[in-house]
Amino acid sequence: MYLSKLDLKQKKAFLDACIHIIKADGTIARIELDLLEDFCNEMNIKSKRIADKTFDAAIVELNAVSNNIQRKEILIELMRLVYADNVIQPREEQMIKFVLEVFKISTLEYNKLTALIKDLARVQREINKYINS
Repeated sequence: MYLSKLDLKQKKAFLDACIHIIKADGTIARIELDLLEDFCNEMNIKSKRIADKTFDAAIVELNAVSNNIQRKEILIELMRLVYADNVIQPREEQMIKFVLEVFKISTLEYNKLTALIKDLARVQREINKYINS
């Protein structure tokens, strides 16, 4: 939704973070791969499956090169990826909490956003189910 506005450096760091998130729980769901592909299409960059940076390094870089609005947009997209398969593993939650800490986003904001992202993910799953039926 927001990724086309990022510059190339931000896009690459974001993609690296996404790759780590989809691999975090040891199982890569089809919906996660589809969303990753959608992200790459939106950013007009080539998809890949191997990250150049660690998750932490990608997030720190995104923080350094992004403004407050971009950080919120990046967080939203990362959370969409985490909640896409409706299974939130402890490692994925740790990763998002690291983003909150680095981006300096409050727990209150995160809780509000979580409810919205869960609803969005549910709607996306229902749309995909309808399309594929």
